[in-house]
Amino acid sequence: MDVTIGPLQVNDVDAADRIFRLAFGTRIGLPDPTKFGGDTALIRTRLNARHIAALGAYVEGELVGPALLPTGVPWASTVRCPYAPTCGTRVSPGIY
Repeated sequence: MDVTIGPLQVNDVDAADRIFRLAFGTRIGLPDPTKFGGDTALIRTRLNARHIAALGAYVEGELVGPALLPTGVPWASTVRCPYAPTCGTRVSPGIY
């Protein structure tokens, strides 16, 4: 399995948004986890922010986990990172 971490690509923003909503919506127990955040552009608005590093975890070239990390903050390593339900052996998506 080829796993890479790198900058989140613009063409992966929609997939990142889906993963983010599904993971966090599942975490808080929404009946339809994909509705988490409503119509807000959770990922797109942060992609080019100067104080945010937008990264993606890719398995075999497919985005499986987006991460939005504040730059210059020592606690950034504790930021929760969602992952896709296709990643790992878990039945539902999660947040780590």
